[in-house]
Amino acid sequence: MLATATAVRHPLEPLAADEVRSAVEILTKAGKVLPTTRFVSIGLKEPAKSLVQSLDGKAFAPREAFAVLFDNAANACYETTLSLTDQAVLAWVHVPGVQPTMTIDEQVECEQAVLNSSEFRTALKQHTGIDDTSLVMVDIWSAGNYGEHEESTRRLARPLCFVRNDPTDNGYVRPIEGLRPVVDLNTMQVLRVEDYGRWPLPRQAANYAADRGARLRTDIQPLEIVQPEGPSFSVEATRSLGRSGVSSSASTRARG
Repeated sequence: MLATATAVRHPLEPLAADEVRSAVEILTKAGKVLPTTRFVSIGLKEPAKSLVQSLDGKAFAPREAFAVLFDNAANACYETTLSLTDQAVLAWVHVPGVQPTMTIDEQVECEQAVLNSSEFRTALKQHTGIDDTSLVMVDIWSAGNYGEHEESTRRLARPLCFVRNDPTDNGYVRPIEGLRPVVDLNTMQVLRVEDYGRWPLPRQAANYAADRGARLRTDIQPLEIVQPEGPSFSVEATRSLGRSGVSSSASTRARG
């Protein structure tokens, strides 16, 4: 059982790391998590306002979570409500015809799929003269729904691509205009590379990091913002749980 009641200070406090892990465990034990399942989000399902207002600071509201999951194999989105207090699935709903937000792990996998695509490499060479993809950055984007049949049967992304001058360069300075790969995120395959014309890469650098500036301003007056006794809050960070969990998050608690 999850020992939540004694740890929760307020019924609207975000889920703690152990609560997120508990939600994943509840769904796994209930058979809702498959090898092709992605956790899109897990968050607090807030209790009714009337219940929150009725608490005297000594009683605790039952803790519930709301999660969004996506099954790549079925191209299906699910919404679920869980009781963390009772360790039970309260609701499991298939939401047809929708695509939830793209996830961080999909971003990583999509970039690798594009960089490993022979079709993309060929198009990259034709557009830019570059055949080394080590400095190419692929930024995952959904370009919306155009009513095409493939959009109802696939989870599509149309990434934007850029070229860095070096591995620590500002990745958004040199866009590869007119070159748009179309990726099926369910299979992580590049379906095609769309060509909308060719434009030269920007020549100028636009990295504004302090260590890259050739000349810094010297006319700025000092500015100091201090809290001699420290901040009035603390931040507890949680690590990413990967494909079988959710992305990193942090909760902030006010002192006192």
